[in-house]
Amino acid sequence: MATLHSSASRARRFYRKVVVRASCRIIRVLIHTQSHRIQISYDAKNVSDGLGAQIQRQLSIHALSNFLGVSYLPRPLEQIAIHPLDSFQTVAEMQAFLIKVNRAFDFENANQSECPITHRMVKLTILKLFTLTVLSRLVTKPIHISTCEVYGIVDFLSDFYSTYLPPRQIVIEYPFSQDEKESICVHFRQGVGGQVIYPGQKLSRELDLEYFINTLSKTNCDGKKIYVLTDAPAASITYKPVTDQAHLWDGTPRFSQGEVSISGIDLKSAFHSKGFDVEVISGGNPLAALILMINCSTLIMSRSSLSYVAAILNSSATIYYPPGFWHPPMGDWKIST
Repeated sequence: MATLHSSASRARRFYRKVVVRASCRIIRVLIHTQSHRIQISYDAKNVSDGLGAQIQRQLSIHALSNFLGVSYLPRPLEQIAIHPLDSFQTVAEMQAFLIKVNRAFDFENANQSECPITHRMVKLTILKLFTLTVLSRLVTKPIHISTCEVYGIVDFLSDFYSTYLPPRQIVIEYPFSQDEKESICVHFRQGVGGQVIYPGQKLSRELDLEYFINTLSKTNCDGKKIYVLTDAPAASITYKPVTDQAHLWDGTPRFSQGEVSISGIDLKSAFHSKGFDVEVISGGNPLAALILMINCSTLIMSRSSLSYVAAILNSSATIYYPPGFWHPPMGDWKIST
């Protein structure tokens, strides 16, 4: 029964991929003469996701705009979900942190030719995009689409980011040694632990530790620094979210009476027992962690937007893509099983 369900799911995805790709080709033809009147921006005001997820949302909109030949309007991130081990733990600290993020990714640049928002939507689907494309040929006024995500389109296009996302010079404040540039980064995304499945998702974001150890065993580690970047504490903790973000945790696993229980794991000992001398970085500054992954020579991803963003921006690294992730790999990534 499970095999039949899996086969049906693959068939649906294949059919959807064919439809989206064919529709995109038609849309690009239709939009060609009207592209100068169409703008797309990220609706930053209506998203309270984590750092990696929000950067990925904005990069996907930028790449889609390039694919269509329309104007991309960057938007500064206004709020992100604060995680238990983040280096900032108040809204004020988070906002100060976002100033650095927006400067680093050039999200703060204003476009002087911007027109008022004409269409605001949570998800820009291929059907909505086709409808707006037809509309652009019937009206003379500019069209400005503000959306939170475009994954229903971009996740079905091959090598999308590597083809349509322009090289990005990230302004950083963190100096890097040669050892760090030649390092191996392992991103162990745990969440609360126990491989729980969050609302709206079909798989746990947390992967077995064996996946990371087995993948690391396939790489050449000789003389290279190995970093394990994680949101997992070394020992179990109870975390009380800041008041302004308590609603973001409602309905999530292990959240009760205003607090969430998070399992600890001694990753240093776990990797050391398999012969790997690693430096574990638990939490801290997520921008510094992201930039380290963008600059490393080998990246072992988790099912996480943070390492996914790092992978699409790190054009020179060997990338190991995790099994079961819902966002697609680029053609030159190594797909793990």
